[in-house]
Amino acid sequence: MLAESKLGILSQYENSTQLVKLLKSLNIETNVSAMIQDFMDKVVNIKTAVGIGLDWWGNIVGVGRSINLDYLGLDFPIRMGDDLYRLAIQLKAFSNISNTSLYSLNYATKLLLGSEVDAYWMKTPIITDDVKTGEKPMSLTFVLNTPDVDPYAIALLVSPEIAPIPAAVDVIVSETPSGEVFGFSGSGLWGFDTKPFFK
Repeated sequence: MLAESKLGILSQYENSTQLVKLLKSLNIETNVSAMIQDFMDKVVNIKTAVGIGLDWWGNIVGVGRSINLDYLGLDFPIRMGDDLYRLAIQLKAFSNISNTSLYSLNYATKLLLGSEVDAYWMKTPIITDDVKTGEKPMSLTFVLNTPDVDPYAIALLVSPEIAPIPAAVDVIVSETPSGEVFGFSGSGLWGFDTKPFFK
């Protein structure tokens, strides 16, 4: 709605009471500020966008609503709802500009899952080397220590199509079981009297 001083009346007509009343009522009836705010909320702002606004964002960053997710050995197609699709869009946008370092992967994880979720990426410790070629396996481990995290969100975070995972790098997911866990650090959580930690 325009302020009364900005109704656009030429000085020669500003004393015409009928014209000023007509322009004031037209200004009230054609108030578009609510429509502009609604457009900003439902389309432009990624944090509040819904429906076609998210489809628009997905088209920009290069991720569709339907995707095949591979998680814990299960490959399944899903059509994402608005909340999961928003997460996928944010992750794909981050992936498009990321340098794929461990720092950026951990930053994306905290940004998308929140700081209360104990999850992080680390370089997978090399247990065995290929003696013939001298090559070492290239893999990253995603460690999740918080139970009851949305499995679809985790599947998106470890998806090479969406997440900023370097090319030709395998992803290993390590989830700490819920409940009380006892074990020694660096041993794969082995307890007493199981086997030696190092040979």
